[in-house]
Amino acid sequence: MRLVLLLAVVAAEDRFLRRSGRSGIKPNGFAAAGCWGVASVTGKVKYEGSRAVDADTCFNFCADRAAVLEGQPRYFALQGGTCWCAEGYQGTDAGKSCEEACPPGVTGCGIPKDVDKAAMYLMHHCVRNEEDAAAVATENEAMMAAKAQAVLDRFMESRQGQSCSTEPQVSVNGEKTMVGSVDDCKVACGHEVTCAMFTYDEAMTLCSFGDSMEDNAKEGSKLSCWFKGPPAPPRAPPAI
Repeated sequence: MRLVLLLAVVAAEDRFLRRSGRSGIKPNGFAAAGCWGVASVTGKVKYEGSRAVDADTCFNFCADRAAVLEGQPRYFALQGGTCWCAEGYQGTDAGKSCEEACPPGVTGCGIPKDVDKAAMYLMHHCVRNEEDAAAVATENEAMMAAKAQAVLDRFMESRQGQSCSTEPQVSVNGEKTMVGSVDDCKVACGHEVTCAMFTYDEAMTLCSFGDSMEDNAKEGSKLSCWFKGPPAPPRAPPAI
């Protein structure tokens, strides 16, 4: 048994391929990932509709789920006359136990002969025009903004009117102090493993980086100590 890794399938006419996975972009294509004896599934969503399922029907259903769940379903499967979507799966390669996989736009194929086997497909988003490119650019900007905000959110003001320590204790980018805003200092300290906190001097717009707090540290009305907490846990997917 082995963990199935994401496949990257690049069509000659496509300028760019983006796999559907933790993004807000709706997939616009799919590729066969083979026939599998699936042992376990992560993030499974089953199609409960009344329509007969084939590769195109299942893709349309799962592509919509990817948009609702911010891109989490990466795969879809045809198994035993049913369709389901998944973020990931584990299993064994079943060789030719499934019928020949459906290419995009072709219906009535790709149905496994054995109900214990699943014909797996990987969803992706190909950039073919300006609209697709704009959607990807917007998504990238949103992801960068979310990552930056996650760094800022790790910090909390642990005390006002007093520094964290008497002297700077650790270096960030080769310097123990930095001129900038509180948020600038959060970003700098947030990306340095050895930096656990910083003192911010509002009067000088200066931060001093540290790794421990001292009770007898310098006091002053313009001083504050900012502590770095652990990263936020992964956000649970929204309910469908």
